[in-house]
Amino acid sequence: GSSLFNAIFRDPNIKELYLRNLSKIQEHPHLGLRFKFCINPEYPALANLMNLPWEYLHDPIEKRDFLNLFETLPIVRFLDLKRPIGPIRVENLPLRILVMISSPAGYPALDVSEEKRLLREAFSTHSEIEVDFLKKATLLELKDRLTDRDYHIFHYIGHGGFEKQTGKGVLVLEDEEGNGIFVAGEKLKRVFRGSSIGIVFLNACETARMSAEKDPFASIVSSLMIENILAVVAMQYPISDKSAIVFSKKFYTALAKGKPIDQAVTQGRLAIDLSSFDTLEWGIPVLFLRSEDGVVFDIKDEEKRPFRQQRQSIKTTTEETEDQTSHRGIPQEELLTMLFCKNCGEKLLPEGKYCRKCGTQVNL
Repeated sequence: GSSLFNAIFRDPNIKELYLRNLSKIQEHPHLGLRFKFCINPEYPALANLMNLPWEYLHDPIEKRDFLNLFETLPIVRFLDLKRPIGPIRVENLPLRILVMISSPAGYPALDVSEEKRLLREAFSTHSEIEVDFLKKATLLELKDRLTDRDYHIFHYIGHGGFEKQTGKGVLVLEDEEGNGIFVAGEKLKRVFRGSSIGIVFLNACETARMSAEKDPFASIVSSLMIENILAVVAMQYPISDKSAIVFSKKFYTALAKGKPIDQAVTQGRLAIDLSSFDTLEWGIPVLFLRSEDGVVFDIKDEEKRPFRQQRQSIKTTTEETEDQTSHRGIPQEELLTMLFCKNCGEKLLPEGKYCRKCGTQVNL
């Protein structure tokens, strides 16, 4: 972790920028510093860097800890597609999770009953979360359920793999007879086309892996995000059942309370870290993101939207106070001529058709 940190911050200018932002966070507790490792389709050769364990980035001098264990310093992998995409509107809680447990013949058996029991138990006291299970781990069953009802999150438990010859990531699903079949991302993404799914959670090893030699966008994660899935949580190494359940419980509860997904992931990491004193499994989940501000679900209940309220209140305060001299370093006279997104309060570009932060269409 320290080696990765030193590789990034060896340039004194970059390090100075990092330290300056840490000072701002100290002065303004409601702010945070998001580290976005951008996956740019224009530079496929850089995909090899995405296979490094950036989640263990460790500051050996200033923080003397892993950055990913600070809620204000999340690390995400960001898919840099030039297509605006905003949060998914959720009129009413609960958040609905659709779970697929795949345990086909010929593969290490999963205790399906126990997996279901653990997930039900984890969310039994949380009325803001509802969990449904697929009867069969087939693509047709998944498509039918997504067609019949709106779900917000798809949670997969099973086996994953990576084909070196093709560079494709695969999930091991079941056919109608219960035998295992490889399903690549290019086919899986078609199931979610037109659905209300905003987050895909892949509890299977090697699902976070990409290929630099082949097509880096043939991975499971890339395929899903190209299909407008806003966020994918995948695993870069195998994770124990205990840690997976602890992480999931805290992660989903934070989401239902309106937390941005990167902060929800951090809370899940902390839960793993604090529940066991001899594991580094908190760094196994990898968050891939397309949302600029980390907000995947726009929950109607205002009490569930604390971070959007903060951005809006900054704007209101600036407009109401005549002697206010600046807003994010902007002179007051210049601020009065600016336009702001009605959804998230972000400054709008004069020629822009969409808010660059949340994707809301601009009506000038």
